Amino acid sequence: MKRKAITERMKIDALLWRFTINCRLCQTLLSQNDAIEWDHVIPIALHGEHAFHNIAPVHRACHNAKTRGFGATTANSDIGKISKERRIIRESKFVVKKRKPGARKPKSSWPSRPFQKREKVA
Repeated sequence: MKRKAITERMKIDALLWRFTINCRLCQTLLSQNDAIEWDHVIPIALHGEHAFHNIAPVHRACHNAKTRGFGATTANSDIGKISKERRIIRESKFVVKKRKPGARKPKSSWPSRPFQKREKVA
């Protein structure tokens, strides 16, 4: 008889049954019937890692509120934080704007004179 494969859902159910796991955002107990999603604690767009120590199980509704700002203010969501960081980088005077591929090189201006202009003799 062929052995059945263990699915991801079976693994999650086993973890929830064995350990009491709370949603990282609302701190309520996760159950097997809940829609569970995995959330990056520090978003990848804000230089977070895609590693096991940076993800946590959360309810789908909590994840939507944190990630996209649904049911919460945009300022407290990931999308608000990512937009703010991009705006700061864009407005920074140290950022060099990249040219579009195939765009012409801008004309360079003449260098300033290293010497004084001659006075006209009458």
